[in-house]
Amino acid sequence: MPKFICETCGVQYSESETPSAESIISNEERQYVFVAANCYFIRSVISSGIE
Repeated sequence: MPKFICETCGVQYSESETPSAESIISNEERQYVFVAANCYFIRSVISSGIE
């Protein structure tokens, strides 16, 4: 199972089939959140672009 990472705040969550519905830090009222709301990616996506 992948470990999802919030694109906005960078928090990595424990392994799960789907990303969290809400990011702990991104839901903080003082945190800037991109218009598209909470978006997630997995580490393999980041490392696939590195040679």
